[in-house]
Amino acid sequence: MKKNKILSWGTWISPKGEIFEIPLTHIKYVIDEPARFDLNINKIKEIYHKHNEGIGSEGNARDEIVNLLISNGWIRIRYYPDELIFNAQLVSLTQENKNYLHKWATKIIKKHPEKIDLPIEIIENTQGCVNYIYILRDFLNKNILLNSIKRMLFEDSVAYWISPKGDVLGVHGSHTSTVIELSKSFGLIKSEAEALFATGEEQHVLKRLIEDNWIRIRFQNGYYFITVNLLSPKYKHFLKAWALGVLKLHPNRKNNVIIIDEFSTNKNYKILLESMSKRNFIHNDTLVIDPLLELDYKEWSIL
Repeated sequence: MKKNKILSWGTWISPKGEIFEIPLTHIKYVIDEPARFDLNINKIKEIYHKHNEGIGSEGNARDEIVNLLISNGWIRIRYYPDELIFNAQLVSLTQENKNYLHKWATKIIKKHPEKIDLPIEIIENTQGCVNYIYILRDFLNKNILLNSIKRMLFEDSVAYWISPKGDVLGVHGSHTSTVIELSKSFGLIKSEAEALFATGEEQHVLKRLIEDNWIRIRFQNGYYFITVNLLSPKYKHFLKAWALGVLKLHPNRKNNVIIIDEFSTNKNYKILLESMSKRNFIHNDTLVIDPLLELDYKEWSIL
């Protein structure tokens, strides 16, 4: 039975990189082992009393204690099996903390190799709890980590590419010109990319990128138009992360309509930007599209 657990679904990582499995909840572990966290039970009781909450309850007192520990260098990790995602809270994604996450991810993947491509949300308290999103395998290679893109920090744009790994690229001009300018990122040689587009192969190249699981996004006439090869949980996580980023830049767009073209199935869906940013988007199989909006999409899409 123990073999089937993922570090008991919860983990604390100390400021020294020690990994502690959590049998129940993070706060219960702190209450049971206060000295390990440089706390004492009286301090914990004092915080719960201040908030008029029962000790061990999951409320404001718990939040204060967890935030205190994170500000002291602890990393809190939780796995959400229903959403198929890990969540890590830390004070800052320093190289030292990346090394600790590398150690933790290596342990996870060794026990559960099928989890290697699951997303992990990163919440940095020093950045006002801004979410970043990585894939678990990102933390296997320290060299990649040195140059890894914080996937939720992207500049404002009217169009985007999202890579098969979840990196968000702002598009200035057209999707085509971005492919040429950043050809190496798309697995192309710049001269070859220029030649393909010059000879009218734009549709062929864009189709190939979509089939290679690049996601294409454009904001036009108040709608977001998205082309994705397969609307699987993995790529829904990427879109959820992108939606969170857009809402941080444009909170007034929460009710803007998104039209999604699932390229591999030739199905179209409709959802609001705010709905895409929430957890239940990952398992929402009831997305539908209005026929009139579908016509708007087909007029825009070249694929």
